[in-house]
Amino acid sequence: MKLIILLIFTLTSSVTLAKNILVNECVHLQEISESQFVLFNKKEFIKLGECLAVHTIKRHKIKHLPKLCAEVIENEDNPFGIMSLSKLETIYIGQCIGTINYIYQRYDNELVNQYRGGYRYKEIYACRRGLPAAKVLINHASDSMSRNQIKNLLCEVQ
Repeated sequence: MKLIILLIFTLTSSVTLAKNILVNECVHLQEISESQFVLFNKKEFIKLGECLAVHTIKRHKIKHLPKLCAEVIENEDNPFGIMSLSKLETIYIGQCIGTINYIYQRYDNELVNQYRGGYRYKEIYACRRGLPAAKVLINHASDSMSRNQIKNLLCEVQ
């Protein structure tokens, strides 16, 4: 009986702690009841990961980006797809997707003024998206990167 009570206490306390540390931009995810949080489906965990990635990339450096994006490639190769993922792996995928989408939405087709030889050239950024962007981040990203460093990896001036 003591074991069952300890198990119930552990589950409810970890759910409460997880709900309390959500960032302000993810408030819409905080309105979920505790029982629903335990039974979150995978799409909601991806949304949570995307929200956390956007919050982190705006204010801090993203850490462990190659590890996060490796889950995207691993999931792509998995015949069972999203159904075989754990909650943590699903959040990792959401963080990678959120980072890529934020960079794409923020910088793609943005005007870049460059000066060469006293002349001003108007060029734009063209950014990668989706699986090609995830592969670039796996192969070339470091463990801690700022938004500008990620932009330099994913976007090219055209």
